[in-house]
Amino acid sequence: MKIATFDVGGTFIKYALMHNDIMSLQGKVSTPRDNQEHFLQTIEDVLKQMGTVDGIAFSLPGVIDVDKKYIFAGGSLAYNNHTDMKEWERRFQLPIEVENDARSAALAELKTGHMQDIQNGLVITFGTGVGGGIILNGNIYKGSHLIGGELSVIFSKDMKTYGTKGFFGAIGSIANLVDKIAKKKALIRKMEKQYLNGFKTEILLLVKYLKIIVMK
Repeated sequence: MKIATFDVGGTFIKYALMHNDIMSLQGKVSTPRDNQEHFLQTIEDVLKQMGTVDGIAFSLPGVIDVDKKYIFAGGSLAYNNHTDMKEWERRFQLPIEVENDARSAALAELKTGHMQDIQNGLVITFGTGVGGGIILNGNIYKGSHLIGGELSVIFSKDMKTYGTKGFFGAIGSIANLVDKIAKKKALIRKMEKQYLNGFKTEILLLVKYLKIIVMK
């Protein structure tokens, strides 16, 4: 059986063709940020490269009822809010299986990774947001409202002041980390220029200190 698999993130869609547990045709494309139609067209383009397949497996951000194949909230891809994925099945003319991205990671670790034989644990994913997959009594725990382990939606700062930037998903994301590093490096370059124009001892010590922070 040939399955087209898609690991969809807020930045990239990573894909591979699975055939009897053998992975091929691996690649990635940028995740469309504008609308769902663009997203589905991107999936169709990849499917054309794979040829004939028997089904599709999606790992997607958001709050998802896997039994009903319904996306209540699309997470970092808001255009997927309130999406009935059975409509996608009709469009692609293929059966679809879906799971939340962090829970997909937890399932992978539970079945073939470092969480094998672990009865209770937590898998945390860092990307455009921060996801969590809870393992409870050897199974994936989703919670009564399908948001068990969803670290991204934890309020870490006052929402009135920070808005969505106050979510832990925004604060702990790789995107935020990269932004902070970039700002630090820009400051270092500025200080190095000032060093050339004077203040040698003070600026040199500060530059060394900031470089240590960036490397940490």
